[in-house]
Amino acid sequence: MIGLSLNVQGLGNPCMFTALKRHLRGIDNLSWVYKGDFNELLSRKEKLGGPDKSFSGMIQLRDVVDDCDLGDLRFSSPKFTWNNKRYGQDNIQERLDRFLANTQWRDTFLNNRVEHLGFNFSYHRPILLVCSLVFSQVLAARLKPCLSNIISHFQSTFVHGRQIYDNVITTFESFHSMARKMLENRGHMALKLDMSKAYDRVEFAFLKAVLVKLNFPAVWISLIMDCISSSKLSFLLNGKAIRTMSPSRGLRQG
Repeated sequence: MIGLSLNVQGLGNPCMFTALKRHLRGIDNLSWVYKGDFNELLSRKEKLGGPDKSFSGMIQLRDVVDDCDLGDLRFSSPKFTWNNKRYGQDNIQERLDRFLANTQWRDTFLNNRVEHLGFNFSYHRPILLVCSLVFSQVLAARLKPCLSNIISHFQSTFVHGRQIYDNVITTFESFHSMARKMLENRGHMALKLDMSKAYDRVEFAFLKAVLVKLNFPAVWISLIMDCISSSKLSFLLNGKAIRTMSPSRGLRQG
């Protein structure tokens, strides 16, 4: 994909339109989008205030759009991207800035939209092209060669070709098998490895330092620290509680 940005102050000259058309035809086999100030309108509806725009410039820009099979990407309001910032009858607004994309680009990125942002110090609004699929497609393409080395064969969630309930069935089968073997007086043990969650590793001293840095009241910080540091944990072995301990990290719910 190719993205091109331009600020064409000379498009009022027919030679500039011819040069632009020649350039676009030279890359018509690629997927590309053109963005910028074209300094011209596609119709008189794209202007508010002031004298009527000349048809000659519009026809020349339309000729480029039609010959190169370009599409004017849809946008969200406000409609006009240029404002002379004068008042009353002297105020003129036009849609000079736009995104134009060829057929290959439009077929690739169907879910696209253009946002006209607010004015800053310029007479032109910034315009933003949003393609929600662009980043996900690029990321997926880059990860694809190494996914087999990253994803375990036990993992089934959100993996193409695997079902999320496969591991659930495997877990039930495993526990069922262990329950039957308990009758044979053979020892078995199951561990749930889910110990790396962020809230399980937050140190109390770090949390207190963050609260102080954020300027929470001392009384509030004291109450929070009393709640999280007063908890005690005990371990069950064969149904009996052994050894009580006070944790120094981890946030519990409830």
